[in-house]
Amino acid sequence: MLHRLLNRLSYANVVATLALFLALCGGSYAALKLPKNSVGSKQLRKNSVTSTKVKAGSLLTSDFKGSQRKGLVGPAGPRGGTGPAGPVTGTLPSKATLRGVYELDFVAATADESEGGSFNFPLSLASAPKVEVVGAGGSSTANCPGAVAKPEAKPGFLCVYKDSEDNANGGIAICDADCVPDPSAMQVGAVLYLVSIAAGRTYSDGTWAVTAP
Repeated sequence: MLHRLLNRLSYANVVATLALFLALCGGSYAALKLPKNSVGSKQLRKNSVTSTKVKAGSLLTSDFKGSQRKGLVGPAGPRGGTGPAGPVTGTLPSKATLRGVYELDFVAATADESEGGSFNFPLSLASAPKVEVVGAGGSSTANCPGAVAKPEAKPGFLCVYKDSEDNANGGIAICDADCVPDPSAMQVGAVLYLVSIAAGRTYSDGTWAVTAP
């Protein structure tokens, strides 16, 4: 049986049979479809997805590592306006003015009783200012052109404007740490002294202004 079959086979028969087989297999292969969502990261070869296979603009920021996101820099925005000036620290700038109030008030038991006080400049001056005192109800001067309600001082001067004063022997003394001379001041403020004329309430109050040289 086999011998008779082999005798009937020819080259043309073999080629025709092989062609028919390949045609049938090819059709089956063409008809094969992959199910949806059946391909995952395990089925992809390493480095098989390149930039040309990724849709432009489809990646999100979250798709990148944190270290990579830190390196992302967008275009520079418009320049903002100048902010307010910061606080002044250290030495008071030239021609800048500081202002404040002073008060000494005590009840003296006897005459010639003294009481002391001081006022400090919020910022130090480059050098000690000269001092002028404008008495209560007195007129302003060239170096102290202000008033109790609006104290002013020319550069390099400390101007003290008395508002009220009573039972003060010689008035309030305004001086440096050694109180020599009177009036005088330091770069950081001034010392105040008040001496009673007699027993009783003794006081002096007012305002001051100092302008850096």
